[in-house]
Amino acid sequence: MILTILGAVFAVVGAGFMLVAAIGVVRFTDTFARLHCAGKSATLGVACLLASAALWSADPGLALRAGLASLFFLVTGPVGCHALARAVWRNRERAG
Repeated sequence: MILTILGAVFAVVGAGFMLVAAIGVVRFTDTFARLHCAGKSATLGVACLLASAALWSADPGLALRAGLASLFFLVTGPVGCHALARAVWRNRERAG
């Protein structure tokens, strides 16, 4: 019972982070602001949704895979956003 409620809370929080990321990408005009919003909010949103899936599942193997996927995304998501922002910055320096 408690794990189901906690899983539902993580699902709502994760969906909220993903909604904030989507709104930020649409509303912000600067590339770097869009990347910041998408990088931070989407990473936390996916991590919360995977934690929700791990809590809802009764299978320990699925929970382990969800935890490993969450850890992988928490490490690679910000690194990818940073690499993309650096590429945009370098391209603007050459074009300007």
